[in-house]
Amino acid sequence: MTLHLLVVFHKMRRCVLDSKMTDKESENEGLLRKQVASTSGEAFSKPRAIVTCLWVIACLAAFLSLLVYKHAPGATVQPCAEREAELPKRPNDAPYRLVMAAHPRCACTTASVRQIERILARSSTRLAVTVLVYRPLGTPLEWGRTSLVTNLEAAKYAQIVEDEDGRIAASLGLGVSGAVVLYGPDGQAKFTGGITPARGHEGDCRGTDVIRLVVEGKQTSASTAPVYGCSLKDPSEGRQ
Repeated sequence: MTLHLLVVFHKMRRCVLDSKMTDKESENEGLLRKQVASTSGEAFSKPRAIVTCLWVIACLAAFLSLLVYKHAPGATVQPCAEREAELPKRPNDAPYRLVMAAHPRCACTTASVRQIERILARSSTRLAVTVLVYRPLGTPLEWGRTSLVTNLEAAKYAQIVEDEDGRIAASLGLGVSGAVVLYGPDGQAKFTGGITPARGHEGDCRGTDVIRLVVEGKQTSASTAPVYGCSLKDPSEGRQ
């Protein structure tokens, strides 16, 4: 009887030990799975984080490039006197004359045209406007027939002059589309530069302010302003 009890006790003890071993193995296996999952998650999340950082950097670089592009001014040159340029006679008897160089395929120049309309809204009787429309040498007349030119013709406030190879504009020191020169009653340049706050943007800026002051007969020490637009020779260049 005693021997039988010892055998039964031994079997029970063995079952308990086996159960504890199984629980321990299960626990270890669970921990191992968690470690593998954590390692796999980290391995997967690191490339994703790198890609995200690179994407953010690329977006910031593109934004900064666009910002620099919009606010990169073109070169300005002191223009000659009105009588020395190959300009046609003034379209009316206004004491001041504003001459603008325009590339018909430069989208930025639309903003410059609208800025002229803003100026004319206050000084139409004292300001004559001439627009020199650039056309590459040897190209047909239809090359420059864009919406910019047709809209100017429809507005009827500007004298439009075809400027083959930008010859007249070059004599005035205007190498950027949207650049202007303001001539006074004496035929001397009173202002040269741009009339937009940035590339393709409308609004108040130094150029329009100076022109209004001069045309209204008020004193100002400024005679230039940054010009933002495409090069007349190549509108894809961005600036002269």
